[in-house]
Amino acid sequence: MRIPCGAVTLSTNLFGEVSSFTVLRVSPATQEQVTGLLSLDGRPGVDWWTPPRVGAPADVMVSPEARDAVLQQMNSLGLQWEVLHSDLQQHNGVVDRELAAAQLAGRVAADAYIDNKRYFLYDEIEDYIKRVAENHPNRVKVHDIGRTFEGRRMLVVHVSNCPYCNYTAIWVDAGIHAREWIAPATALFALSQLAENETAHADMREQLDWYILVVANPDGYQFTHTTDRMWRKTRSTTSMPGCYGADPNRNFDFHWNEVGASKNPCSETFAGRNAFSEIEAKNIRTFLWDNRLKIKLYISYHSYGNFILYPWGYTAENPKDWQTLKSVAMKANEAMVRAGSEPYTIGSSTQTLYAAAGGSDDWAKGFAGIPLSYTIELPGYKFGFQLPTSYIDAVARQSFEGLRAFASEVKRLRAVNGPNLTVETRAFPRRTQQGRAQAPPTTRAFGRL
Repeated sequence: MRIPCGAVTLSTNLFGEVSSFTVLRVSPATQEQVTGLLSLDGRPGVDWWTPPRVGAPADVMVSPEARDAVLQQMNSLGLQWEVLHSDLQQHNGVVDRELAAAQLAGRVAADAYIDNKRYFLYDEIEDYIKRVAENHPNRVKVHDIGRTFEGRRMLVVHVSNCPYCNYTAIWVDAGIHAREWIAPATALFALSQLAENETAHADMREQLDWYILVVANPDGYQFTHTTDRMWRKTRSTTSMPGCYGADPNRNFDFHWNEVGASKNPCSETFAGRNAFSEIEAKNIRTFLWDNRLKIKLYISYHSYGNFILYPWGYTAENPKDWQTLKSVAMKANEAMVRAGSEPYTIGSSTQTLYAAAGGSDDWAKGFAGIPLSYTIELPGYKFGFQLPTSYIDAVARQSFEGLRAFASEVKRLRAVNGPNLTVETRAFPRRTQQGRAQAPPTTRAFGRL
């Protein structure tokens, strides 16, 4: 992958004011301990980076004001904790300087191209998409699926050996949660490999179309580069002064706001004023709906924790075709492990991680009828959302081998079962907050930007 380095704005103070904030890791052994930890959720100054669950580590960012109460609760539950970062601002300063140095190097080398060695700003990603479409017009088309709240374009890249042949399609998106930087970096690498390597990955394009949305939340992603590194949501206005954005991955109209989401506009999991209140989620919905008959695999990259999750997120019940969903995920996991990755935990979202309704993966399968639907939580190691740039290449390459396995499974299932791939597409009634008497408006496509 080559991305031009000319138009780079140096970012400073990327993390907001988190002086003396602490990141703790705790591993509850019982459901009682999990319940006790969850009682801290929503408390000012407490941000669960990974939610507590039995037998697994959970990471929480704690403000100085909330620290004593959090530690007191952990003590009362008989829990021990590990300090990952004693002063998040000090840790962030190191990462800040690393990013600034990389951006400065890019500014100095204005005529050069660089490899996948840092996290890119949104305008750089947009410039790369334009360039790859111009350089490979027979293989790459770009769909402008709409504007964000702040007016940025959302660009879906269509990669195919035959863009007009209407092949079975695979969708990949990333960065719907703004602070999860490794996710767009991974999707960007996948795009570069599929678009620019004419022979190396021809098998992955053989009778398959790829739709890749590198950044699903451009406003939030840009905000993490300029103002607050830990920002998660969109940047829309809300009814609460001083509170901005909604969680776009709680905003999809499938069992919206039933569980694992909040009605509080200040919450990190605010589900929005109503389903599809967020224009970013609405833009994704429209494109997926328009192409629902050809898209057979939906993948959304997140971080962190090494999980491959399939529906449902709103209930502990499994889809009827859960065994197919699991077996396909196992193939992808095996491929990533062979490439050097740590193993991924595989299972339904609710059973494996936590219940959360209104997610894009549930909507893709339950409403749009896309048979294979997954959320992939990429590695965070001990760094959480702030994965150092030195890890990007390995994570991206390992994940790409997972994509290769997913593509092979789509072809195999298509050959065995026909175009539907699995025995079920909609396992439950399509409960929605808004009617669907009319399909969403169609998107427009263009090859040169």
